[in-house]
Amino acid sequence: MENEKLITVLTVAHTHEIAVIRSILDAEGIFYFVKDEFTVQINPIYSNMIGGARLQVLEKDLSQVVELLKEGGYIKEEDLQPFD
Repeated sequence: MENEKLITVLTVAHTHEIAVIRSILDAEGIFYFVKDEFTVQINPIYSNMIGGARLQVLEKDLSQVVELLKEGGYIKEEDLQPFD
């Protein structure tokens, strides 16, 4: 896992928006990381400055996570962009 790339799949302004998604990914056994989670929690005003909190998953899990997020209504097909 140490050489696998993390891909940002969703960006949110407030970390509570990821709460349900966390439980879905946990249930599926999918590793994830929420970049800048604590910065946004400590001072929400920073969210706009740093681009929000970013849900990141391993590149190998990307297609599965995208499908889960689409099924749950968290993202739409038209929202999808090339992933970094």
